[in-house]
Amino acid sequence: MTPLFSSIFAASLLVTQTGGAGDFTSVRPIEGYRCFRVYIPEERRFDRSAVPPVFAAPTEASKLIGHSGVAAFVKWPMNEVDGFVEIIWGGQGLKAWIHKDVLRPWRTKVSPAGPASECVPTLMSNGRIGVGNAIPYKHE
Repeated sequence: MTPLFSSIFAASLLVTQTGGAGDFTSVRPIEGYRCFRVYIPEERRFDRSAVPPVFAAPTEASKLIGHSGVAAFVKWPMNEVDGFVEIIWGGQGLKAWIHKDVLRPWRTKVSPAGPASECVPTLMSNGRIGVGNAIPYKHE
């Protein structure tokens, strides 16, 4: 898959998770959460069945509430129960759970010479939760 198609697919998943795009801005970071990248194998990037499920409780027997985007907003310090990790999900910030094994640290490069781009769980001016890349944020 070309980098352009990867970027388009990633953006579409993030828009799906955060509730759409529009004219709004970052208001403030959401304390107590960190971004993690949701891993989907390269050969399955266009396979919708490969998008990890999100559950209402830390078990597959609980209600399936949706599927992840490219970023997961993980409760920090991490709350892990039986191989699931607590996240906030969707634009409304529902408490949810995702398999720990699909999460990777958020590390991307804008360019080989540039700084790593940040993903910051953020309250947006439209009242929804999204990614506020412009807010300074440092991982410990």
